[in-house]
Amino acid sequence: MQDVPGPFPENLESRLARAFVLTLHRPASPRELNLLHQHAQRQWTRFQATPTEAAAMADTLEEAVLTSAARVLLNLDSFITRE
Repeated sequence: MQDVPGPFPENLESRLARAFVLTLHRPASPRELNLLHQHAQRQWTRFQATPTEAAAMADTLEEAVLTSAARVLLNLDSFITRE
């Protein structure tokens, strides 16, 4: 997700869309991308309020948010199971 250039808040959706493709090998639907974006925004707010939690997960707040989003993707049934 680091290969999407630009400042973090402005390109969060692009980073999440890229992570989705890299993880599931297909583009996210608008609904899926919206849900992942909402999750990332909630984590951003949470980690701003509790910087020690963010620091335990990653070096920066941005990395902690992206790590949390990546964990969501990696725990999806469509990632874990093969059909």
